[in-house]
Order: sequence, then structure tokens, then C-alpha cells
Amino acid sequence: PRLDTAHWLLCGHPVFAVFRAVQTPFEEAKAQRAGLAAGNAGLQLLQQLTIRVPAHKCPRINEEDPGVDTLFDGIACCLKEVNGHRWFRSNDGRDIQIRLVEFGASVYKGLNAEMVEKIVEAEVEWQHMTLMHRYNLMHSFLDGFASRHGASVQGNASFQRREALLADLARDWTDCHFHSPELLLPMTFSPPPLPEFSPRLEDFLSLGAAVVEEERDFWAWLYVWGRFAFLGLLDWQRNYNTKPRELASASEQLTFATARAWRKYTEYRPLIRDCLSTMGRGGAQGQAIRDRILDIMHKHKIPESTGNFYEQWHQKLHNNTTPDDVGICEAVIGFLESNGDLKTYWRILGEHNVSRERLASYERKITCEPYMVHTNIGDLVNDFRSYLSILKDVHDALDIKKAFDYARQYLPHDAVGLVEQLVQELGTQRLQQKPMNAEDAMRRFQTLSEARKKIVFTLNQDGGLGDDGNLAAMTRELLFLDYALEQQQGVLIQGNAAKFSLKQLVVALRELLLTLSAHQPVNLELRSMYADWAHLGDALAACSEGAISCSCVFDAREAALLMKALTDRVVRFVGGTVDSVQEELGRKAVYLGNQVGTEKKVLDVFVDEVLRGSALFALSLLVKRLEPLLRNAAMLPPWQLISIVERVQGELDKVFETPTVLLCGAVSGEEEIPIGVQAVLVRSAAVSPDILSHVAVRARNAHVLVAVCFEAKVADQLESFSQSWVEVLSAKDGSGLEVHPATRPNAMLARRASKLFNRRTSQELFSEASLLGRGASFVEEARRLRKRTASVSSASDGDEERLGDLSEDSDPDDVMQLKKTSSQWCIPMSTFNKKLVGSKSSNIKKLADALDPSVLTPRSVALPFGCMQKTLSASPNQPLLSELRQTLLDLSPSSGTSEASQIFEKTREILAKLSVPPALLEALQECMRTADEEARQRQGMDGETLDKTLGDRPSLFDLWRTSGETRCAEAVKAVWESLFGLRPWISLTKAGRKYSELNMAVLVQELMPAHCAFVLHSRNPFSDEKDEMYGELALGLGEAIVGNYAGRSLGWRMKRGGEPVVVAFPSKSECLICPPCLIFRSDSNGEDLENFAGAGLFESVPAFQNRVQRVTYWNARIITDRDYRMRLLKRIGELAFLVEDKYAVPQDIEGVVVGAETVALVQTRTQV
Repeated sequence: PRLDTAHWLLCGHPVFAVFRAVQTPFEEAKAQRAGLAAGNAGLQLLQQLTIRVPAHKCPRINEEDPGVDTLFDGIACCLKEVNGHRWFRSNDGRDIQIRLVEFGASVYKGLNAEMVEKIVEAEVEWQHMTLMHRYNLMHSFLDGFASRHGASVQGNASFQRREALLADLARDWTDCHFHSPELLLPMTFSPPPLPEFSPRLEDFLSLGAAVVEEERDFWAWLYVWGRFAFLGLLDWQRNYNTKPRELASASEQLTFATARAWRKYTEYRPLIRDCLSTMGRGGAQGQAIRDRILDIMHKHKIPESTGNFYEQWHQKLHNNTTPDDVGICEAVIGFLESNGDLKTYWRILGEHNVSRERLASYERKITCEPYMVHTNIGDLVNDFRSYLSILKDVHDALDIKKAFDYARQYLPHDAVGLVEQLVQELGTQRLQQKPMNAEDAMRRFQTLSEARKKIVFTLNQDGGLGDDGNLAAMTRELLFLDYALEQQQGVLIQGNAAKFSLKQLVVALRELLLTLSAHQPVNLELRSMYADWAHLGDALAACSEGAISCSCVFDAREAALLMKALTDRVVRFVGGTVDSVQEELGRKAVYLGNQVGTEKKVLDVFVDEVLRGSALFALSLLVKRLEPLLRNAAMLPPWQLISIVERVQGELDKVFETPTVLLCGAVSGEEEIPIGVQAVLVRSAAVSPDILSHVAVRARNAHVLVAVCFEAKVADQLESFSQSWVEVLSAKDGSGLEVHPATRPNAMLARRASKLFNRRTSQELFSEASLLGRGASFVEEARRLRKRTASVSSASDGDEERLGDLSEDSDPDDVMQLKKTSSQWCIPMSTFNKKLVGSKSSNIKKLADALDPSVLTPRSVALPFGCMQKTLSASPNQPLLSELRQTLLDLSPSSGTSEASQIFEKTREILAKLSVPPALLEALQECMRTADEEARQRQGMDGETLDKTLGDRPSLFDLWRTSGETRCAEAVKAVWESLFGLRPWISLTKAGRKYSELNMAVLVQELMPAHCAFVLHSRNPFSDEKDEMYGELALGLGEAIVGNYAGRSLGWRMKRGGEPVVVAFPSKSECLICPPCLIFRSDSNGEDLENFAGAGLFESVPAFQNRVQRVTYWNARIITDRDYRMRLLKRIGELAFLVEDKYAVPQDIEGVVVGAETVALVQTRTQV
């Protein structure tokens, strides 16, 4: 190898001098030969060469890092026969490059690793590299992608189905973007069957998911690579002279290939469009770059002698023109027009990020400054302006004037005048540099929007599919023009959003959503958001300002509330997309940057700069301006808080020794609250839990404050309290919250309050000064509190028998009560009691007996406590019982979460092998027949009448046959498996209860065909007023409310005998639907165990999987028809008070609306 360092040592050779080529023979690999002699056919005889290279010590990244760094990056060499004359180079004819890989820049192991290694090899190892080489390599990658994609379509049936559905969505966009897919919510007991796969149901996105992940990763890598080149972070020229026409040709071919890809791969269009934005247009003007500069020099008698600026630039242009030449030409024009002002020259170069050092770094260096040529300067300026146009043709595809010139022939006739007017206005404004008022800015914005609308509708004709030559040319030019117009929109919003009125903001937001949707026609969330804003936005904005009345809202407050819900959805979309972009691009940028030596400060802001240059940034600015206007009109408070963690999920089993307030970045609704936490405060409304989510229910049970902040300034101020003692004061009705500095309390009381994990008892403990005097122990205090709670519980439950504390008479060797088998497989609802089933089953029986026949309850049977144990005891399952018992013996209260998680995973694997006995399934069927007969008799006695439009209500046995025996058996097993989970174990441990006390019955019910679902608290948990209820309602099944589904539900409160007051409109993006079937609900004794809130800890499993559909609200009657909404909410609210009266204590109630107005209650439990 040719070695450019002074200290080298090859095995068998002495240290040699610098710049001498050394020939070193290979040696036989003895270890490999020994392997062959031993009969290892997998080993091949190799030769080896050891080269020791100089290095120095450096800081270690981690324990595996040797802490050594080489003094150079690699070796260039070639191979030669020892006794011959043949020489061997790499496949591309270049020297062989041996790269020395740093520890932190190890071989890439992610998706598309082969492509990534080729990129790194080209950028780091190739001796010759130019924009032309890079574009050609990109083009070869596109060809390879097309081949792999075609093979995936041919060889993967599910991926083929996905492609067909996406094509349907793309074709559908032009006609249906305004309406969005029709909601498939049931309106009868026998709704039409759901399609197996449909673009309206998002489970089709699981088709071919692995292929999509790899293909999306491919386009993300291509964009990161292209963006690095666009920013000048990669070499534009290295040891090679490129003819301008060759560069222009390579660029043209690549952009045409990218445009064809945009038309063909609909799912990746946003990334493909971004890739295109990093490329020059290329074309036929490449040779003119060489020719015209010589013409100018000859015409104006500029000498071609060395030592002057114009000749140096001429040599650079001849040998390697790059995008820098656009900036250089503009700087020369500025210099000449300013009568030779070099400050103007350097200023313009600086605007193009071209420094003196960069000019001197070219292989054809530019070290001289321009001078005033002895000629007609006006003519020379005009000639350079013409030359600038040629340079922009090749290098600057996003120049708005050039983009318009090329796209003009493809634009609709009425769009040509619009864009022409815009180009003229922008040129005039650039010269005058006058600030714009809000009206002028909005007029400009609407003109830009109208032009973009005509462009995107042209692009999306017939779905934007098909890739023949003419369509590809049209797509390329229209995409370039649209990108240039989008940049102008962004600049306009950045400078003027703060001036816009509410109506203007609504218009701007709607138009941005339209063009975003146009470039992502398969994105149903964008389509749904645009449809809502298009149908509701203008009317709501006018209503909120008092200009007009609106059928969907009562007054300006309600109008602002509904717009706030629509805005929250946009905020959530922006946040999710930002996270996705960071995930897709961030690590790739860091990896590539480390390979090519990019500065850390550049990598740190790489993704931020990508986002700031996108339409998302403009959208976020509009929302930022809109938010305070809406909160003010809706009369909403700001919020609520101080040890900072990003996600509660990572803190599940953490014990805070000091009473702590957590200020969190995100709470999904499914987490456990750590011991010692007195309050959880969420900084972002976009990632906050529902008010009635499981975490909220458990927090209220533990008297822990959970609050959500809607103003970033307030949240930022609260961060200043980090690691400080604070006093949190909250209004009883939740209308306000304040945080003040506080003095440190007595250390002993603080520790004991933390261990109590109860905000109410913590406050009592601090206030009872007598405890300090008598030194009451934590155990004594806990016993006193338990007695107090037990007395209240026994009084509230009346004469009903409670399960009580099972630990007193339980067998200490009976792990999870596995020895306690039931005498029956299945029982009808008429025999439900708390010895056999949990509160869920017992309460549904009481509801069915107590409610008016006009209020439906689901027909039900149950697998009682001990049924799982009985199944395990059946002969085929006895080995599993022994294995399960042995596995659970490893679990103890002192087990860490990692250990417990592994144990539970193993127990679920054991239960998955469970064979459901035929006797259980037969008993279940017989029990359903009995329940159906009892229902018919009760219907005859009670005179139950149903709305005829709902159709015939199916029997339990009908649903059994619809659901299928196999699905039902698997659903039962899934419910039992949920008993063995980390969250219930943690909750029991915190409550001081034994995990073995848990038992599980299974409530088998008809799944009511929910058009919408609701959750009620008969006593408002925020105001704590006795005669005021609070409820939340969402379209589809109720899991969207209590589960981890982002966004708020429709919330309302109502006083006894009063009218409903809407406090929040829905902002959820998804609703859940399911075909008619049985649902198997977990019914543990957890809700009967003292000091343990079991809500939401276990699974309820329908026989058919829930289907997810994107929601629109403009066509939902509960939103658009205020009279209907108020009538329905009042009816539901009155039921909350009725159920509370039946139970004599406040209730937490779940129910659904069947059809338009038929209400069904499916569950109730004591409110905590």
C-alpha cells in the first residue's frame, strides 16, 4: 500500500519511510489450515496479512470500548501476483479501500444495511466523488428498490392486498377528500357485516407491515443522504472533473426516476417528495454552463490568464460546477451593481453559506476577488443574469420563477395567471422589502393556497398513479413548483401568524391541511381532520365571534370548545408526526454524520431544521396562535405541575422516599402511579390521559392529584420548582390550580406520609400534631385507617355479603388459590352472588332487576370463581397445573419488576397451552339456552319493547354460533391469562395485599352494538357535589374512553333535575367497532379487596377483534344536532342519578347507545 505517515510496521518488515510504496506478501492462515485438516469443511484456506497501525489513547465510550483511536481513517492499496504481472483493483476499477472503523462507528446493522454500507463506502472510501457520482448511485438504488418492491408484490399476498387498498384510497382522494370515509357505526342489532379488509378500517395497515417498514426505512435513508449533500455536508467534488452536461444528465435522470417513484409508491410520497427537494433539476442546459461563461469572457474581453477571479471561476465551472455557483454568480452581479462594493459580494456569498475558506477549498481554487471590468457594466450584468438563469436551470429546482417556467405547460389554464401574479408580487416585494398587514398577508396566503390547490388536484388525477414519460415530467415539474410555493407559504405564516384573526387562522389551517392531505392521500387522519375543518371551521369561527348562530352549538363558548377539540387533534397529529420524523431521521443522520465527520452541533439540529422547513412548522405556528384565542373564548382555565420524568411508564415500581409531585411529559392512561407520589402533572394536552381512564380512576382512589397543563408557559414556570418543596392548592371543582414554594416539613412525617401513598391520609397525618407527641407507628396508623375504611364500606354495601379478607382462611401453600375449584362450569345470571362471581357480574344482575325495561342490560352468564382452577385440574391440563404452581412459587413481594415480568410471561405461556375442556363449552352453551329462555319469559312479563328500527335482538346462543366455539375458547383463556400481569401485582403490593388473594370469574355477555358509548360518575369527581354527575361519551365502543386511545371524549356535567352542560367536545381520532358477538369480561375479586382498585387491570376480550376506524365529527349527529345531543345527554345523566339511588352510594357506570336513542347500561361499580 501507499502510506502517507511516518511510522508504519508490517509484520516481517522494518519501519519504512514516508511516501514509499511497499510490497508485502501474504502468509498462509495456519489456523484455517488446521481446521481443514480436522475435517471442518466450512472453513476455507485463506491467506492473511497483518498491518499494525499507529494509534493514540482516547476516552472510552463504554466498557466494551478499548479506548484507542487510529491516527488515520484507512488504507488505499491494490493486489499483485507474487510471481506474476497481474494487478487486482476493486470492481469499479479504483484502488481497494480498507477502512479502519472506529468503535462508535461500527458496521451498520439496521434495515437496508447493504445500502447504508455502500453509501458510507462511497462517501468515505471512494477516491473519486462528485455530485454526478452520487446521483448515479442514488439512481441505481432506486432501480434496486423497484425490483425488490415488485418481488414483494408478486410473492406476498397480504402486501399485494395492501397495495390495492392504498391505490383505491389514492384514486378516491380527489372526489372524497372533502367528505372522508363513511363511518361504519352500527345503527341496529344486525348491522351489515364488516368487510374483511377495507381502506375505511385501519387494520389493513397490518398487511405486509414488515415489507413496509423496510421500504419506508429505505426512503428515509435516501432523504437523509440527499439532505446531507444538499447542505454541503458531503463532498461535491473529490479528485474528479465532471463535465457540466454529464452532471445535468445524471441529475435529470435521477429526478425523473424519483418522480416516477412518487406516482408508483403512494404510501411513501411525503418522503419521496422530500428526496426530490434535495436534487437539482438537471436537463439540457449543462453544456451551456461551459459555453456561456467563455462567451461572456470573450465578449467583454476578460483575460483567460491565471491570477484573476473570473478565470479562476471559469476553471471551476469547466471542471466541476456545483450549486455554489448560483451563489457566486449572484454575488458577482451584486458586486457589479454596487459599483465594485466587495462588502456586497461577501454578504451575498454569506447568504449562500459560501465562505472565503470554501472558495479556496475547491480543487480549482478561487482565491482572488472580483474586479470592475472595463466594459459596459449594464451589459455585463445582463449577461451574468442570463447565465444565472442557466445555473439555476441545472442546480436550483426550487427557484420559484424557474419552477414556474418549467411547470407552466402542465398547469390548468386558470392556475397560470395565479402563479404568474405571485411570481411578480414576490419579486416586487423582495425589492421593496415592505412589511405586510394582516389583510394583505391573508390575501397573499389565499392566492398561494389556490395555486397549490390547483397543482395538487392535477397531481392527484386518477390517484396520481401511472408512470409513463409525460406523466413523470408533469409530476416532476409540478412537485418542484408546489414545494417552492409551500416555502413561500411558510415564510408568510412565520412573519404574519401573530396578526391573523380567528377567522383568518381557521382559513389558513384548513388550507394547509388540504395540501398536506393531498400529498398523503392514504393518510386517513389528515383526510378526516381536513373534512371536519372544511365543514365546521368557518361557521364555528363566525359563531365564536358572535357573528352568526350555528345548529351544532348553543353559543360562542360552545363554538370555541368544539374548535378547541378540532385544534387538539391537529396538535396531536403534529406532535406524532414530529416524533415519527425524529425516529426515522435522527439516528440515521447521526450515523452518517459520524461516518463522514460532520460536526456534532450540525447533527444536533439536523432534524429540527428539517421540521422547521416543512409545512408542519407553519401548522404549529397557526395552532400556537389559535390556542389562546380559543381558550379565552371557551373560558377555559390555564391549568396545573415538579420532579421531572418523561414518562410514568418508566417509573412504575419506583418508590419515592420523599412525598413527590411528578411533572411528566406524557401519560397514556394505563400506568401505575409510583409509591410516594402525591400529584402527577402532565405538561402536554396531546399526550394526557382521559379523565375517566384507568390511571385516573386509580389516582382518585389513592387521592392523588392528576392535572393536565394547556399552556406551555405555565408548565415551563413549574419546572423551576424542580427538587424543591412546594404547596399545591387546587380548587374543589378543578377550575384552578396554584403552586407555591413551601418549607420542608418534619422529616419523620414526610417519610410516613410517603409510605401511606394516600394524599388524604398524608394531609391528615401532617395536621394531627398529636401523632408527634405519642409517636404513633406507621402500622398503628395504617390499622386505624383500615378500620375506618372497612366501617364505611360495610355501611355502603348494605346487607350484601362481601368476599372479605380471604387470607384469614386461605391455605398458605395454595398459590393463587389453585386448589379451589368450582363445582359448576357455568352459571346463569339468576344465580349470581358474590361467593361465585365478582362485583361486575353481581352488579349487572342487580341492574337488570332494578331498571326500567326501556333501559337495556346485556344478557349474561358467567364462568364462576374456580372455573380456571377446575380447567387446570382436568386430566389433559394437570401437567400445566404443576408447572404453573412451580412457576408462581418464585414470585414474592420483594421480586423486582424485571423478575416478576419474566415470571408472568412464563405463566401466560403456560396458560396459552391450556386445553379448554369440552364439558366447559357444553355447559356454557346449555347455560346460554337457559338464559335465553329466562330472557324471553322476563320480556313477556315486563313488556319489554324495542324500537322497531333496531331489528331483532339476537339471543346469547345465536351470538355463540356467530362467534364460533374456537374464538370463544381462546377469549376465555385470554381473560384468565390477564390475571397474571405486572400491573395487578404492583397494585396489590402497594395496597399491602397478597397476590394470591386474586381470583377470576369470566362474565360472558352479548356485546351491545354501540353507536356510541359512555362512562358516568354519578357524583362529579371534580366538584365533589352530591347532586351533580359527570360523564364522557365517545363514538363506537367504550374502550376508546377507558383505554389508551388519544384525545378527549365529549364531556358533560349535569345537576339533578337540571340541564346538561358540555365541558369538552371530542377530539379522539379513532372509534372502535366490532361485529355482533359475545364478549368475555374479566370479573376479578379485585374490586372487592379492601384498599385495592382493580379497575382496568384485567382484560375483557370480544370473540371478534375490535376494528379501528378514523373518526369524523362533521357528519356525527351527536355533534351537528345540538337538540339531539342535549336530549340524549340529559337522558343518560338522569340514569346516573337513578342508578346511584338504587345502590345508595355514588356509582361509576358504563353504557352504550344502541341506534339513535336506546340506552343500555353494561356495568356499574362503586365510585372511587
